[in-house]
Amino acid sequence: MGDIDILVFLTGEDDIDTAVRLIREEAQNSDKFSLDGCKLFRFKKRGESLSNG
Repeated sequence: MGDIDILVFLTGEDDIDTAVRLIREEAQNSDKFSLDGCKLFRFKKRGESLSNG
């Protein structure tokens, strides 16, 4: 089986930090597969909404 990428969208920085921490902890405990978490943030400007692009 080849590499598989999974993209997860989370709404808060704390949620992102927790998810990445848990993924990295699970990767250390697994001998069946390798995992890595990568944080990517996009901060909205004041007054900007998702519908504004």
